[in-house]
Amino acid sequence: MSTYLIDTNVFIQAYKEDYPFDVAVSFWDTIKQLTLDEKIFSIDKVKSELYAQDDDLKMWCETNLPDNFFKESQGAILEYGQLINWAANPVRNYKPEAIQEFSTASVADAWIIACAIKNNTKVVSLEKGGTGKLKRVMIPDACDAFGISCIRTMEMFRELGVTF
Repeated sequence: MSTYLIDTNVFIQAYKEDYPFDVAVSFWDTIKQLTLDEKIFSIDKVKSELYAQDDDLKMWCETNLPDNFFKESQGAILEYGQLINWAANPVRNYKPEAIQEFSTASVADAWIIACAIKNNTKVVSLEKGGTGKLKRVMIPDACDAFGISCIRTMEMFRELGVTF
């Protein structure tokens, strides 16, 4: 059975746009149940990004996600180093600011991929790769380079057989 590592943007996009708490109660109940069933998880860097805003999303996470949902990312330090070296390779042509952002230790993106490599799990993100833009290292592009599956939220639900 696969597990799924959730990117920050999955929560933020759902909260702000697609699945507001007052309308899409079953979506959030499903997310909560998937965490309790240990089918989905995230990392401490995502927690920091989510908790940077003192809003209803932060409150929901604090109230509904189990303590073990946000895993420690430091255990994937070797994989993180590999990712940073990959992005910094001149053959990739990423702009210096893209490499700097990707390699900033407080930014979740590289850590998400590193933890996915370490834990042999899929990444769930709303980022789109393959755009040819080199101003930012996109999660799907880095996942592809390391043989990690990167899917969107609805694809994860389909794979898990979830309906709501």
